[in-house]
Amino acid sequence: MVKHILVPLDGTSSDERALAAPFDLAGLFTAHVDLLHTHPDPREMILGGATRHRLGTPLACSVVLAH
Repeated sequence: MVKHILVPLDGTSSDERALAAPFDLAGLFTAHVDLLHTHPDPREMILGGATRHRLGTPLACSVVLAH
């Protein structure tokens, strides 16, 4: 049974579309939706990607959980 659904949001216009499916799914299972607001590591913009590890994903990001 699904109890929690974590949805990452980055502040772009696609966030609204990204919320529809998790909330529909949460309704089916009476689950709780947690929103994870992320944004890029500013060092990545300055250093041109030097903070990326071998898989190409940022090593750090700021995170705020909202219920």
